[in-house]
Formats: sequence, C-alpha cells, structure tokens
Amino acid sequence: PLGTFIVGPSGYDQEDLVLVLGEFVIPDPQLPNANLAAQFTINGLSWPHTERLNVTVGQTNRWHVVNGAFAGHPMHLHGIHYRIAGTASVYRSTSIPESEQREVVTEVVDPGTSMTIEWEAANAGNWLFHCHIVAHVEPENMFSVRGLNRADFRHDDTEHMSGMTIGIHASGTDKYATTEEPARKLTMAINQVDGYFGDNPGFAIAFNNAGSSENSPTVPGPPLFLTKEELVSIEVINNLSEPTSIHWHGMELQSYYDGVAGFGGNGSSITPEILPGDRFEGRMKPPRAGTFIYHTHLNDEVQLSAGLYGAMIVSDDTQPFDPDTDRLFVIGLLGETGPVGLRFEGARMGINGSNRHQHQFSTGMEYRLRIINIA
Repeated sequence: PLGTFIVGPSGYDQEDLVLVLGEFVIPDPQLPNANLAAQFTINGLSWPHTERLNVTVGQTNRWHVVNGAFAGHPMHLHGIHYRIAGTASVYRSTSIPESEQREVVTEVVDPGTSMTIEWEAANAGNWLFHCHIVAHVEPENMFSVRGLNRADFRHDDTEHMSGMTIGIHASGTDKYATTEEPARKLTMAINQVDGYFGDNPGFAIAFNNAGSSENSPTVPGPPLFLTKEELVSIEVINNLSEPTSIHWHGMELQSYYDGVAGFGGNGSSITPEILPGDRFEGRMKPPRAGTFIYHTHLNDEVQLSAGLYGAMIVSDDTQPFDPDTDRLFVIGLLGETGPVGLRFEGARMGINGSNRHQHQFSTGMEYRLRIINIA
C-alpha cells in the first residue's frame, strides 16, 4: 500500500499536481539469477498507461513529486528546466525562497522524500517526465501488465519505454522556434564497430562541418561544442544495423527535435525513428551556456552501453570553453554484460571511454571540471 497526504494551506494549492513514485515487486522465474521483477510506477500506473497531462505554454505548473519507492529516482523533464521550490522528508517540509531556487533538468528524489517543482513549458508539443535510470523505464525489465508482454511497452504503445514515465502535451506558441536559416550546419555520423567490447559492438560517433572531411569516429562520442543563441542544424546519419534516435538532454528546443521517436512532436508531425541508412535533421538554438549531454533515446539499454552518448558544451562570452583549463569527465558503461534485464549487473564502468584514464594538472592553475554521469 502506498499513498500520500498533503497538509495545507501553506505551500499547497488545489491546482497542484501530486505525483507518487512507486514500485511493485513480484517473483519472476524468467529472470536468471534473480527471483524478483519490479514494475516502476507514477500514481500507481506504468507507461503507456500513465495519465497524459495537458498544459499551456507559459503557464506555471506546480508539482509535488513524492518518492514512496525503494530506490532514489533521478527525474528528468524534457525540453525545459524546472525549479526546486521545496523539499520534504519524513521529518520536515521546507519551502525554498524564489531567489535560492535551483534550475535543473534532472533531480534525484531519495526514498521517503519529496520535492516541489515549478516550471513553464517553453514550446508546444509532446514532452516526457521520467526516471533516468534505464532499468526503471526499460520494457525488457518489466513484468506483464493488463495482458501486455514486456516487448509491448513502448513510447506511446509503439516504441521503446515503460515504467516510471508520464507524457505531457503543451499547447500554445513556441518560444524557442527555429524558422530562420541555421548559422551552422553539422553532420553526426553513427557507425557500428563490431567486436569493440569483446563479443559486443561499440557505436562510434563523428561530427563534422557540412562540406568538410569526416573526423575519426570515437566510442563514446566526442564532445559537441555549440554557441549560445546560435542556431545549429545537426543531420544525424544512422549507419547502424538497428534504428536509433538522439535526445539532446537539457536542451530547450522544439519537441519534434527532442529525440523521443513515436511520441515527440506536435499533432500529426511526430518524431520518427532514424532507420538504418536513414538521416534526420535536428535543430536547436541554445538559450543558455552550460554542460549538457546528447544520448540515444531508443533501445537505451543496448545503445547506451555501446557508447551512443557524449558531452554537449554550450559556450558564450561569460562561459568560454578553454581546452587547457576545462576538463571533461564523462562516466559511462563499457559494453554490455549479462542477459537481457541484467546487462548492468557487474557492468564495467569507465571515464571518457576508458577505465585507465589519466589527466595531467599543474599546480597553481585554476580548472573547471565538467562531470557527466550517463551510466
């Protein structure tokens, strides 16, 4: 049994939304070396059965996210930053003054705690709010619900997702529209390198300016450097033997380019999978400088462990990227381990694609460390 109660009126309004993160655990003989399977839920339901929320661009949405599950959950909101307006534990509830509220795109909610968040949709279309632990949204890790098999849990009943996820539809006019001609055009080629991780392939990425020779692909992908307020077009070329889709994590952009195949977009214009041998053009005009991530959003358990991710750095005059003093540390998996549903048990971890990575520093020099954990 799991529920929540709200003590008001301070810090709560009848229009507020309460989202309870939950977990059902049952025996599952299909899982090797384990006898439990978990179904992760929001308000007692798992995607694609969770409710669809309707909001308007510009309206302030206030949510109370309560974690009644056994694990901490990093909750990620696509397409917009949200503000942490309050926190609570079993002991106390704390409101945070507006001047001290942090803006985030992903925040961990520990077991037995809650957070109050506020946000405004900047662009119209479909968006996701979900846990960013792959095993908590991966269809192969879920037991059957309402007669559906594991493989049937996909984005909006058609693609790869399940579990602790809700969908949001925002109506209105886009704030971050990209109708003008891009100031910069790039290609992002994704290539399969067989046998890169023992018996498993690696997925290598190379960026190049349109019209120039292609750089050498790397596993995981190289950093993508962008400029604040500069519109960029990135044509993703899928040279893999399976479909993929790229999500620009933390980027405020139009829903169609957000990378959630089968769900992102607006109306009849829905983001497609990037099929083998196909291409997809994404556009974005970063409104803020900072450290972000690009990563696959399709068949995540396989493609993330194969290296389909990388750092995304947005610079401006106040936050330039200096290769001498800015150091990137991207923590990720080094290949698959184990059968479906247990790939991450005992998985090898690495930094910047290696578990023998070294950095040289000089005494007396100030450095900026940019640390990303995609694992």
